[in-house]
Amino acid sequence: MQGWVKRHKLSAFVTLTLNERVIHCAIDEDAQAADALLDGCYLLETDVPAEWMDAQTVGARYRDLQKVERNFRTVKTSFLEIRPIFLRKAERARAHVLVAMLALKIACHLEAGLRKAFGTTAEDRAALTPADALVALGRLTYLHSTDRHGQTHLYLPRPDEQQAKIFAALGLSFPLRPKATQRAA
Repeated sequence: MQGWVKRHKLSAFVTLTLNERVIHCAIDEDAQAADALLDGCYLLETDVPAEWMDAQTVGARYRDLQKVERNFRTVKTSFLEIRPIFLRKAERARAHVLVAMLALKIACHLEAGLRKAFGTTAEDRAALTPADALVALGRLTYLHSTDRHGQTHLYLPRPDEQQAKIFAALGLSFPLRPKATQRAA
């Protein structure tokens, strides 16, 4: 019985006793109230001496660790979908890591700009997420046209209202002039 109490982390204030075929449960109300004060709290333990790092810094570094783990999760799975590749040369492996980190930096910049302009989904269910922004920006495509002189013109159509808001939120301008290219004879 006491094993069950320990397994459910009640041993600080619950005592079970068996009297004939009846289980009696005794709850120490004061100990339960003291234990309840820590509900929703967590304890961080470190081997760094207190003179090197105070409690607030320990908490801040722990939250930074969560951000780093979230960023790696972003790089590997959800947003960027970078999969492991096997490279034989160190130079190529470093280049792959550089590209992944640059992509993460761009993703973080995108997220911060959207959060600043549109808020978060916790504040407003209609707020724009990075995935929503990428879908909206994915609708922008080059259009090709050839004039009567044989010149091919590449241009992007004007962004719609949502796309324009995304560009403004990120501090980006949109190129509006078409590029003319001479067709090879």
